[in-house]
Order: sequence, then C-alpha cells, then structure tokens
Amino acid sequence: MNINQTKEYKMDIRYNNESATSSKVSIKDESGKILAQIDLPPTDKQWKTISAQKINLSKGEKKLRLYFDTGNANINFFELK
Repeated sequence: MNINQTKEYKMDIRYNNESATSSKVSIKDESGKILAQIDLPPTDKQWKTISAQKINLSKGEKKLRLYFDTGNANINFFELK
C-alpha cells in the first residue's frame, strides 16, 4: 500500500471467531517488526469490527502483514484509517 503521510494510523479489522477462546493477531511491517497486536475475542457466529490503535507508518510504499499468533478467527477485511 502507498502511505501518503507519515503519521499514526488506526486499523479496523472485521472478523468472526466461533471458538471459545480469543485469537491473537500481530500486525507486522515488511521487515517483520510488530506494529501492533490485537486480541480477537469470541463472537459466536457474528461478524464484528475491532480496532488496533497507534500504528506508526512513514510515508512511502509499505507491505503490512497479519499473522495469527494464536487461534483461528476469520478475517473479512481490514482498513487503515
């Protein structure tokens, strides 16, 4: 993705988690640096949106990756704001 401005961003993640325990997701940059970690609590069969705050990104072309550290939640989409 192309970041137009160096600043602190928020990432909204739309997910569902039908398991009884939370999943944990790490948001990493192209070098593998962890930018944020977020828990995805159980949602039964509902889709919910949760936000990761304070993701610092500098201007330029970036690759962000979502890594599931634990659990098996489903991701519908994510959006950087």
